[in-house]
Amino acid sequence: PPPPPPCGSLSMLSRVRRAAAAFAALCALAAAAPGAAAKDLFEVEVTIGMETERRSFSSAEDALRLVEDDSLENLFPDYERGDPDAATARINFRGLEMHAEFDEGSDTLAFRVPDLDIDETFAGADREAAVDEFVEFMKSEGRDILDDIQNELARVSPIDPIAGNPASLQAMLVGEAFDNGAFAVGRPRADDEIGISVSGDAWKTAGYSGRSATVAPEYGFVFAGEPGMKLRIRVPARYQDVEGADVFAVAPNLSLTAPVADGWTLTPTAMWGVTASVDAGSVAQMIGGALASSYEIPGFPTADATLTVGNAIGYVRTLKLSIRDYSFDPGIANTVLKNGVMAEMPIDGALFGGDTLSARASYAFTALLGDDLFMNRWHELALELASIQADSGLLAEEFRLGLSFAFGDDYRGFGARLVWRF
Repeated sequence: PPPPPPCGSLSMLSRVRRAAAAFAALCALAAAAPGAAAKDLFEVEVTIGMETERRSFSSAEDALRLVEDDSLENLFPDYERGDPDAATARINFRGLEMHAEFDEGSDTLAFRVPDLDIDETFAGADREAAVDEFVEFMKSEGRDILDDIQNELARVSPIDPIAGNPASLQAMLVGEAFDNGAFAVGRPRADDEIGISVSGDAWKTAGYSGRSATVAPEYGFVFAGEPGMKLRIRVPARYQDVEGADVFAVAPNLSLTAPVADGWTLTPTAMWGVTASVDAGSVAQMIGGALASSYEIPGFPTADATLTVGNAIGYVRTLKLSIRDYSFDPGIANTVLKNGVMAEMPIDGALFGGDTLSARASYAFTALLGDDLFMNRWHELALELASIQADSGLLAEEFRLGLSFAFGDDYRGFGARLVWRF
């Protein structure tokens, strides 16, 4: 076959198309895994008299409102609005069991969470009004109860948006701090750089499944006269679909990479993030700080390879988040340890017109110390192709295409990522 054309002969449009096509193929793989069979976030079992009906929902409020008269009329053909029969609902709220009950002849709603010793009652002119009182209470005066519930969900729910799994906001912050400094290798730059990374992930855990898409623009400032020192700002934004529930998160962070010895750099990172989901009944903000270390060992495990040892230690915790008249803070806090190794080896060929091409394989282990969460430990494997262009002009100094695999206790995840810096 003819040799690849030189960098300058590829037009900007051609390179963009090739990058988009390659990443589309990777995202197609991510969208196809894992399997589709799963369960809804909220499962409700309602009993009236001797009759029992079960329903599933992807919205928290829809699940909690199932004991309203109009919902019960749809569930039970013989039920009439204002029926005095006892009505009991057992709710699986993302893994946490709750109970909502009306005694026979009563318009007072009893709400209980056995694992948290929560027992509240709500009286109304009728049962519909009692449910309205309950929903409004949970949005406002009941914020302490809601905080306790959110904290417990991080412990018992495999799909909590805040913490306790590799798809949570907490893990997003931890991953950013580690990636900024532990494995963020590349050719030293003499000038500032702009970059963007795009990734798609899919996972399955404890019968639930979800998918996400993340876009992270970044800007790197290079310090004149200080080779290898860089200040980087990243603003990753993520959308998740978890069993039909929409979950949003954004986690801007600021890091400073500084060389301390030959082949050794340190990178402190300050991070903040917020996640919100009306469907999942979850909202929180989190802050953190971490210090990452990257140490390169050239000539190992083979003469033309480089082994990078990456480590990070940090601390992340939730903060009080106020939205209009509402306030939330589940009080989750953890010390973070993440350690890993990455082997990089040059290979023949070219990617997107780059003048060097290398393959990277890495392993990382994350441990969260402090609050007991659904998952306090997980493993990650990644394979990546990296293309670096010596004289990039406007378009691309660095392209990276990679696949990642995350696994832990009853958790399996798969992802694809494109990083483009110029």
